[in-house]
Amino acid sequence: MACLLAVVSCDKEIAVDTVVPDEVQKAELVPMTFRASSEGLQTKADIDGNFVIWEDGDAIALFDGAAFNKFDASGISSDGKTASFSGSAASASTYYAVAPYSAATNISTENNRLSIKIPGTQTIVGSHCVDPGALVSTAVDNGAGTLIFTNQFSLMKVKVTRSDVVSVTLTGNNGESINGTNHFYYAGDGAPRMDYSNAAGYQIKLVYKATADASESEFPVGEYYIALWPNTFPSGYSIITTTSDGARSIKTKSTEQVLPRNGGQNLSTIDDATFCPSEIMTAAQLKMWRKLASCGVYAEGDEVKLGADIDLGGYVWTPVPTYLGIFDGQGHKIYNFTVSNPADNRIGFIRTLGSSSGQAAVLKNVVFGSADGTTYDGSSSISLSIPSSSSWSYAGVVGYSQKNSLVSNVINFVPVTATADMTTKHAIGGISGAAGENATIESCVNYADVDSNASCSTTEDSAVGGILGATGSANVQIIACTNNGEISNHCEGVSCIGGIVAKSSGTGMLVDECVNAGKINNYAASVGSTKGNWDISVGGIIGLMGNTTTVNKCSNTAILYNRGTTNSAYDVCYGGIVGATTKNGCVIKGCSNTAEYMYADKVEFTSYLAAGGILGYSRGAITITKADDGTLTTNSGQFFQRRNHTQNMYIGGIAGLIEKQTSSVIEFCVNEGRIIGSDAQTSTKREFYAGGICCASSGIISDCVNNGFMIARDGDLIAYFGGIAGSKNKYPTSVLRCVNNGAISGYNSSGSTRIGGLMAVFQPDQTEVRNCVSNCLVTTGNVYSNASGNTAGEPVNYQNKDYYKGGLFGEVYAPKADVTDNVTGCVVNCVLSNQSAGKDGWTGLIAGQTKSTSSTAYKLVFGTASDPVLIVNTSRIEYGSNSNPATITPGDAINNEASAFKWLMGAESKLYDASAGSSNANIVDFHFSIATPAQAGI
Repeated sequence: MACLLAVVSCDKEIAVDTVVPDEVQKAELVPMTFRASSEGLQTKADIDGNFVIWEDGDAIALFDGAAFNKFDASGISSDGKTASFSGSAASASTYYAVAPYSAATNISTENNRLSIKIPGTQTIVGSHCVDPGALVSTAVDNGAGTLIFTNQFSLMKVKVTRSDVVSVTLTGNNGESINGTNHFYYAGDGAPRMDYSNAAGYQIKLVYKATADASESEFPVGEYYIALWPNTFPSGYSIITTTSDGARSIKTKSTEQVLPRNGGQNLSTIDDATFCPSEIMTAAQLKMWRKLASCGVYAEGDEVKLGADIDLGGYVWTPVPTYLGIFDGQGHKIYNFTVSNPADNRIGFIRTLGSSSGQAAVLKNVVFGSADGTTYDGSSSISLSIPSSSSWSYAGVVGYSQKNSLVSNVINFVPVTATADMTTKHAIGGISGAAGENATIESCVNYADVDSNASCSTTEDSAVGGILGATGSANVQIIACTNNGEISNHCEGVSCIGGIVAKSSGTGMLVDECVNAGKINNYAASVGSTKGNWDISVGGIIGLMGNTTTVNKCSNTAILYNRGTTNSAYDVCYGGIVGATTKNGCVIKGCSNTAEYMYADKVEFTSYLAAGGILGYSRGAITITKADDGTLTTNSGQFFQRRNHTQNMYIGGIAGLIEKQTSSVIEFCVNEGRIIGSDAQTSTKREFYAGGICCASSGIISDCVNNGFMIARDGDLIAYFGGIAGSKNKYPTSVLRCVNNGAISGYNSSGSTRIGGLMAVFQPDQTEVRNCVSNCLVTTGNVYSNASGNTAGEPVNYQNKDYYKGGLFGEVYAPKADVTDNVTGCVVNCVLSNQSAGKDGWTGLIAGQTKSTSSTAYKLVFGTASDPVLIVNTSRIEYGSNSNPATITPGDAINNEASAFKWLMGAESKLYDASAGSSNANIVDFHFSIATPAQAGI
């Protein structure tokens, strides 16, 4: 029995209180010799040969109570049935032996057991008919010096008649354990005894080598044996034969089969079945591939190709359970099929691509669900309908893309749906339902609708995505993918919706150069499990973004609709690129949104809302910036909320709401999109916050430009609008080198409004504002009715309201300490307009109102002597009639310091005397200069 060590597949080693043979510190050893013989095989008509034969070079492992000791064969009898084994071991009353030596793996003296393995790959060498390293046996010597080995294996005999067979694989149809590590107990109850229940290997592969050092090659025609652990196969077993050109065939016994210890079966000829070629040309061959793949015969690196388009003729496709190989469609199409199994929680053409152990499985270059490659075939479908499951359920072309897997250049037209029968948490995507660690989806396109109609609980946090449903794993990459399919959610249990990725909760994800062109509809009053914590996240690229995720040079061109009445107990966020992130270290670089990033028309919007052209909401530190090649982050899509909003809104041209993180940065961004909010229709006034760049942030805003106009169009709103930032109670630490060119209108018919060319509200001791430009119209006129796209129209139908309007700030709060240099180098080039002069009491070039400063002695200074605020001499005050078109009456032209001083701050401020052109310089002071546009650099 030659001692050849084979590769072991799926062994489960003992992890506690074990020793490996070569690691044992041996006691004083005594030379000794044992006479050994092997147990005869049970006489079977279908198994020839009754004895294992000893050969030169054989060795056994002798256990002396402390360690394995290697004993080498000598004095082999002429028939090979007996041999002497010589070596050295510690003195002991009883010895235990394992043959061959390579089969002995570990010792656990605490558990009184030895670990023994049967290899998962068994190699036939030369003229042998079996791998002797797989013929494991055990023996006991009680002092007589004789070892009679007991065979611990069963045998499967196969006959090869072709000359091109390179491997034969055995697997149980229910995944029974047939190889790997089991235990021999040398003491304790029933000892000595063998326990066959530990092994985890479910597949044995037989290969051939002409010599031990040669490469694997074709089997010579003949009969061979596979050694396996004894087992019962309730549903039978399968034998897969592979030829040198990659073709495979399968023979199956589907009834119960018993392979006993020291016995076996003869399957006879195994290579006379129909082979599935390595290049599939027909539907029948594709179905055979599925059957073979379902038996796990394709290992990492095994490649199958499509050589033709495949029409499955309405076939109900059963997903390949786990595929470890490479499936290359070579650009061909698979169509006219359906996938649905109410008993399975992973649904797709392939259920699981790869495995948790990290085999690099690949699906590439395939078109699904289209006969011509350009249109849907009208019949294919993938439906997730499992009524109950304690774990997540997934659906897509691939149900789950496991660790290290790759999905590349897959084009999908097959609709993916979670049906109403679905009652538990789920993630569905046009390409993959979920993804594991280091999985990559690249260059894929989804044209199919992705829709959740599930009935799952409102606490399930389910996810619907155009490319990927969800991932909770590290370093997942989505590269150069496009979604063109419409994404719809009707399930209250869905909390994350994304054009590319619905939900990412892992670290280090990269979404690079992806495009969403598929409309997103949220029909449900969706709620998630984290009540009151920004529960619903909808994004053009990513719905909910996890730790240290990077979104680079992605674009959204499709509208994001809110079509359902929201739940007042839950908060909602919409983002043209990212709906929300609650983790730190995320980066959005060089992305663009050109579509409406939240459109709600004629539905009750009773929840808090955060929405932004790029980002809706963040509770973690985030950076929004330009790409490495200088591509700016831009938004030209509008926000439109028409009516019935009964909770506060945080709306930004770039970002809606960024909470609590002073390290967050928004830089090198441009907003062209308009923000329109109107008609609250409620007896309780609600606050509407809007910023041309970021509504509310605790971090830095720098080097950004807003060109989009904003209007609180009508209704009972308390509006806070700023050309750069718009909140009243969340302030950026710095606003640096930003420009607002966008008109700002407080046209709401009731309520009140704070409008600032840069900020709605300025808290001097929390924010520094430097080198910014306010180049805009600030008005109570309607700039929406005759607007052209995102460009504001001339104001008409003025509201005769005394709103707080400032060229820089709508309202300034009292500082809590002297602030003398936090507003420097800024430029005001504004037109301030209202219906009548009688409503200009809170209108100013710098600030509409300074709030609460009458009760404090702390000093506030705008500008410095060396770096004053520049008032451009084209700035002016004007009035318009409440008619359409309006008649404009010029007011003051701001072309000298006296006229400017009259309008620096709202005249009704107790600290400011506009008629005298002075202020209480001990409380509020100004350093400003009049400049031409050229002098101001505009």
